[in-house]
Amino acid sequence: MTEAVKPGLPGVAPASAASPRDDAEVREFGGALGSVLIITLSHLLMFYLWIAWRFHDGALFYPTSLSDLGPFLVRQWELIVAHATPSWQVFGAYLLFLLFEGVLAAYLPGLRIKGLPIPSRGGLRLEYRCNGISAWYLTLALAAILHFSGVFPLQTIYDRFGEFMVASVVTANVVALVVYFGAKATGNAERMSGSFVYDFFMGAWLNPRIGPLDLKMWAEVRVSWLTLFLLTLGAAAHQYATYGTLSTPMIFMIVAHFLYTNACMKGEECIPTTWDIFYEKWGWMLVFWNLAGVPFVYC
Repeated sequence: MTEAVKPGLPGVAPASAASPRDDAEVREFGGALGSVLIITLSHLLMFYLWIAWRFHDGALFYPTSLSDLGPFLVRQWELIVAHATPSWQVFGAYLLFLLFEGVLAAYLPGLRIKGLPIPSRGGLRLEYRCNGISAWYLTLALAAILHFSGVFPLQTIYDRFGEFMVASVVTANVVALVVYFGAKATGNAERMSGSFVYDFFMGAWLNPRIGPLDLKMWAEVRVSWLTLFLLTLGAAAHQYATYGTLSTPMIFMIVAHFLYTNACMKGEECIPTTWDIFYEKWGWMLVFWNLAGVPFVYC
């Protein structure tokens, strides 16, 4: 299968116009096999980095010999079960955070921005509510209230990092499955290759929405960067509670992550016309890395 250009580019007739199946599309990331490898390695990377940080002071760790491989893997699994199995309270806190950000994204006042014309939907231009900057500062205010009131000290995020990470991983995988099969059930699947694994990885639904909430925009803009900054604040709160001060590197990371998140929220109106929103479907690749990979690996 070859292709000179991808469907939907200016001046080019969409390849899917004659058929819901996009046979002309090149399979990216190594096709189905590459998708399986990326999905597997993405999970392993997150757990490896967590174990390296939590139990090896950030150093690389590996089995000492081939005969030690089995016991080595068993030891890592035991660490995950003992220290990263999320409690119902952690799961509830994580899901409540997602719900809170979803409500803000859907209903806070903000700019109304039109996306690019979508070829598969007859040139329809979806409208996006861009209120990220308001949601950002409301989230910071709520985090401060919860921390200083003692209801939810921010160091809890650091202390139960592994649990929050697993909660995000489980949630991301469940959301990816629901969106994929939801697209198939409602007739919203498009540009499908015919390979379940590849289509699940790349996505089936271009613009999944719940009422006024665009799920892809919400996950990419709100969840990824707000989670990352809250993880950074959690580390800072732990350091301050332990040593009574913040180190220069910690202050640097707080400032860096604040500026980056603030820029994303402030310039949210530029995002609806990006490739991610206009062309890429909301499959496992985007769902997992928006909800889990980006914040818990970047931090």
